[in-house]
Amino acid sequence: MTPEMVDWFNGYSYRIPNLTLNEFRDMLIYKTFSGFNDHFYKNWEVESLYMECQGNYTMYHHTE
Repeated sequence: MTPEMVDWFNGYSYRIPNLTLNEFRDMLIYKTFSGFNDHFYKNWEVESLYMECQGNYTMYHHTE
């Protein structure tokens, strides 16, 4: 099923590109403030997670 078949606008088919390290760090901070994560990551933990998933948002969720 494609977005055209259900008459969705193209915003639902947006693909998130790989994030830079700073964007990845900001995403983790935002997820902590909004309640999705239960703790703050230390800098070395952020860098380790980034190296594991290479900034790929979907792969980050598979590692968590």
